[in-house]
Amino acid sequence: MQRNVDTALRYYEKAAAKGDATAQNNAGCCHHEKGRYDEAFKWQTKAAAQGYAVAESNLGVLYEHGRGVKKDISKAIEWYAKAAEKGYACAAKALRRLTPAA
Repeated sequence: MQRNVDTALRYYEKAAAKGDATAQNNAGCCHHEKGRYDEAFKWQTKAAAQGYAVAESNLGVLYEHGRGVKKDISKAIEWYAKAAEKGYACAAKALRRLTPAA
């Protein structure tokens, strides 16, 4: 399995370098899986800057757990909210978990 992640990462990074938001996000996911959170943050930030909801949600995960960045629940909520506004269900679920009704 490790070899598959490495192979996927090579292809994703080629497309990501050309500005493809999906590839940028997926490269970030591969780095996340390998424990390289700084690289995950870098690629997912690029994808989120293009408005890619999955990457916005993934940034929420990184901020929520302090992976590649300092843990910051407020920023996690901000990123989850951006993705949820675009209809991304996983982000909406995380947002409800972090902001329970009063």
